[in-house]
Amino acid sequence: MKKSITILSLLVLGCALAGSALAATPNWDVTGTWKWLVLGTYEHDMVLSQNPDGTFSGTGGYPAGSSPYTDPGQTSEVITNGVVDGDTVTFTTTYDGPYNPGYSVTVSGTIAPDGTMSGNSPWEWHTTEGSATFNRYAEIVKPEENEIVFGDLSLEAFLFDNEEDPVQWAVRKGTCAAGTNTVLGNVDGHTDSLTMSYDGTYTYTYAGSFDITGFDGGMYCFIFNPKEDAGETDIRLTRQFYIAEGGIHGGGQIIEKKGSKPKDDLKISFGGYAWDIGSEGYVGEWQINFHNVGQDDLDKATFHANEVQAMNFYTGTGTCDEAMNMTLVGTLNGEEGWKVIFRAGDLGEGRCGYEDFVDTVRVELYEGSAKRYDTNGGDFTPESSCVGTSRTGLDNGNVTIEF
Repeated sequence: MKKSITILSLLVLGCALAGSALAATPNWDVTGTWKWLVLGTYEHDMVLSQNPDGTFSGTGGYPAGSSPYTDPGQTSEVITNGVVDGDTVTFTTTYDGPYNPGYSVTVSGTIAPDGTMSGNSPWEWHTTEGSATFNRYAEIVKPEENEIVFGDLSLEAFLFDNEEDPVQWAVRKGTCAAGTNTVLGNVDGHTDSLTMSYDGTYTYTYAGSFDITGFDGGMYCFIFNPKEDAGETDIRLTRQFYIAEGGIHGGGQIIEKKGSKPKDDLKISFGGYAWDIGSEGYVGEWQINFHNVGQDDLDKATFHANEVQAMNFYTGTGTCDEAMNMTLVGTLNGEEGWKVIFRAGDLGEGRCGYEDFVDTVRVELYEGSAKRYDTNGGDFTPESSCVGTSRTGLDNGNVTIEF
């Protein structure tokens, strides 16, 4: 027996949470010990420490390697105002020695893909020892966290790196653990592939679309694991999502003409979604508005589902593509203890030869176990022709049934 998921879970699972983007990060970290050559002649050294926001500071001196820079001709330096912004680097070096005491100069340049630094401001300079570390990171873009997918699965992730690295990836059922229940990927004996594209500015995007028809419903996990070079931080990202076995979504109105004025017409509107996600149960958001019906005490009443108890699907033939019914438990005008059995038929869109047919619905409202209302009780004309003949054709809107 399937379990049901209450409204709290419905809101989380049904409205997929957008993945939050990673915070802006400087491309490089210059922390470490360096030597840099000025005008091809004067070699200095410096020890730098960088903060997460890209600012840095340090100490050093000239000539390189002569610390503590106390002899005549030696100059100690203080590095301040350092900033790494993308591939650019700037810093101010202040000399505190026998020559030009207190003299400061601001240096700017670029960091090359191999981590070396060089520039021509205020004069030519380049590093001879030391290497910046690239701040590589990755992010999964698709699917979104807790997204419910059906039929086709789109995967997308990117790696921000100064060089292309091999990427291992997998989709696993019910777990994110390594080597377990893999259904897609390039590991564990699978040979599925993602297409890689490069934007020319360190971003490698990996994407693919896969037919998941026939996959069991439930929780799945997308694992994205770029391999790292020596000294690089390991990246292993996971993203949980859900595959549905079937569902319904859409909305509309049924209207029965009863008088010369629109306010006299009988009218019910509805809308929402519901999914059968296999072992994880049923999820959905569904609302029905009884604008005007044959029972005055139900006029302007609103039913809101907070639990999907059951879903059943049927394959139709001829003028009926698919049909389904579902049992919804919820509130009527905020009062607990109400239930709706909602039935629908989906004629599809643009089917040649069936342009005059419409989607159909039937609404049965229960207070506890007692039926309180049925659109098939005389208010609305039955217009369905398969899997039951008691549904009413939509006057506005559309329902889509997928299974």
